[in-house]
Amino acid sequence: MLKYIILAITLMLHTHRVTAQDPIPLPLPSKEDKVQVSNSPNEASTKQIMKKIPIKIGFNRNEDDLYIPLAGAICIFINEETETSCRLNQYNDSISALNAMLSGDIDIIMTNSLLGKYAIDGNKPFGNDNMQLKKIRFIGSFFDAKLSILASRDANIKTLDDLKNTTINIGKQYTNQRLIFDEILKAKQWNIADFQGSAEIDNSEAVKAICDKTVDSIIIVGEDRNKYMKEATRLCEVVIVSLTSNDIDLFTNDSRFLKSTIPGGMYIGAPQNIDTITTKAVLLTTSDISSQQVELLMTTINKNLKKIKLLDESLTSLSIEKILSEGKIAQLHEGVVQFMNKNNLKEVN
Repeated sequence: MLKYIILAITLMLHTHRVTAQDPIPLPLPSKEDKVQVSNSPNEASTKQIMKKIPIKIGFNRNEDDLYIPLAGAICIFINEETETSCRLNQYNDSISALNAMLSGDIDIIMTNSLLGKYAIDGNKPFGNDNMQLKKIRFIGSFFDAKLSILASRDANIKTLDDLKNTTINIGKQYTNQRLIFDEILKAKQWNIADFQGSAEIDNSEAVKAICDKTVDSIIIVGEDRNKYMKEATRLCEVVIVSLTSNDIDLFTNDSRFLKSTIPGGMYIGAPQNIDTITTKAVLLTTSDISSQQVELLMTTINKNLKKIKLLDESLTSLSIEKILSEGKIAQLHEGVVQFMNKNNLKEVN
């Protein structure tokens, strides 16, 4: 319930909705931390007061159900502080959000670690000659975005290998679903021709497609109790495919992936634990953002961590050490390092 209250407050008070075609121009944060003011004839005109340091957070509003309440909660907590202020920017796709960060329109992006690493490696549409990509820095990670493979019960798909020669929804380009599907192709040394057919539709359409048996399987990437997973397992005759240990080993030597489990009983028709892999929802920034901004952000998150954990069950196991360590796909921002040093914190494996 708390996350929906946060969501409502966020949408009413804090959020600007933008598209890739019509971005809202935002002022860049001032490099000056202090200004000179004259309060009265009795006070020195050179008396200095602190400016609030603005922090602008952006994300893809279509990618994940938890991004909005989590980013909204962080922004609300920031606005309660005397030294900082916060504003949210929503984008219609993750590429636009990340490009907005690189161009300086926003300071921080909440995204999936897959997309972040995709950009850092210079893959299309970013381009490996984009020097801005070298400025990307890691702040922290917050929740698992687990791989779930749902298959029609009568399609006889029991393992990852059984997906070959079937029809599958691979998701729209640059979505979490599509990115992880591409990683599956690489890990298994497959190509799209190994499938009978593929669809490129979003999650809501994919649920309808598997219920109508238009496709044999769909891929969903999201937090536990994901709304599309709940809908598909409630409305359709489906099974959730468990990965073998050999398949999991193909991914977990990569910093973007961790071994994970979909707990038994979480979804209808899946009483046993399902072995899978997960990526992380991460906060990324650039080296252009001041250390003071990022340190204030981390201080605020740490101060309000208990409240953040109440937002959703996917956040209950959060610790500041996990935030700083899991899903680390880039160099830590200097402001994070300063926060860790002041609080005697170390990364955990």
